[in-house]
Order: sequence, then C-alpha cells, then structure tokens
Amino acid sequence: MALIDPASERTFATFLGAANELSADDITLDLYKGYHYFYAEGYLVQNTQLIEKAFRLAKNAGLRTCLDLASYNVVESQRDFLLTLLRKYVDIAFANEEEARALTGKNPEEAIHQISGLCNIAIIKMGGKGSVIQSGKNQVRIHSLPVNLKDTTGAGDLYASGFLYGLGKKYDIKLSGEIGTLLASRVIETIGAKMDEKTWQLLQNQIQSMNLNPSPE
Repeated sequence: MALIDPASERTFATFLGAANELSADDITLDLYKGYHYFYAEGYLVQNTQLIEKAFRLAKNAGLRTCLDLASYNVVESQRDFLLTLLRKYVDIAFANEEEARALTGKNPEEAIHQISGLCNIAIIKMGGKGSVIQSGKNQVRIHSLPVNLKDTTGAGDLYASGFLYGLGKKYDIKLSGEIGTLLASRVIETIGAKMDEKTWQLLQNQIQSMNLNPSPE
C-alpha cells in the first residue's frame, strides 16, 4: 500500500507475497534471452543468493544491468552486499539522496563520485532539486520541472524508465535524464502510479520534440 501524507509524500507498507518464495534455483539463463537490459530494485536484496545470481546471469547473457537501491533502510541493512554487487555486476545505479547517503555516508555531490566509481553510470535523484548523473568523468545536472504535486508515488520508477528509454534510443545521459525527469514530473501530478492515455500521448510528443532539439551541454 502507498500511503500519502498531507505534503504529498508517500511511504510504502510492503507485503512481498509470492516474491518471498523466489529462490536462486528459479533463475535460469534462458530467462534473459531476447532482452538487452536487466533492471532490479532492492526490496528482495536480503535474499542475497537470489539477487547475486540474477545479476551474474544477466551479465553472462550480455545484458546491461541496472539496480535501484529502493529504500534507505534496505541499503543500511545490506550495505556491504550492495557495494559488492555494484562493483562486480551493476552497470547503472539509481538512488535518491537518502539511499546514496546510507550507502556512502556522503552528500549527493560526493556520493555520486563514489557510486560512479563502482559502476558505469550513477544517478542520484534529489526531488525538487533535480538529479545528478555521472558516467566516468562526465557529470551532468538535470533541473527539476514545475509541477502541481499530488502524490510522489511512481516518481523513481518513471524516472528510471525514461532514462533507460533514452539509453535504448542511443541518447546521451543528459537527454536521457531529461526524459526521465519529464516522466517523473508528470506522474507526481496524479494520484497513483498510472497516467491516462491522453497524458502519455502528450509525453510522447514532448519527448519527440526534445530529441529534435536536445538541450545544449
């Protein structure tokens, strides 16, 4: 359940259900056939054998691997494992400010350097302060957009989906981050994590325009 407070911030009451029954034995190499990206979030990270095998097989299958750190308390409880996972298997890491601080003990400006040193691309999302993305020595800042905030549910997921869409289209990290920001800014203007078809059509038109007129570095 997603619980929304009067300031439109959300928290989750999480029930993992059947996901609790997953084991490393359920993950086989053939599951990765036909795909280019593997994306996972951290809510099952306590099952270290499952998560490690899922990422290891994804790398063996040639997929680009992505990890969303999910929650600062998850990061705090599994910090050493996550650091190892990032170093060995993760190409793209997503975190918010709290998760980045739980992982590194540092503020976003310092944490982005440490996390990007462990994987190929690191993204730290900072809500109304935008986001910062680093790949190697290339760092870009993405500004937030004006919003009519109603519910932050889905903001991180929509940011990640927009960013990965951009990468899949061979866009650079700045344009990909701007697409992620656009999607995240629109989903928080509605209650829940789903947007209607009219909104999606408007977003598709905006993304097409962004691609034709990419922002200068």
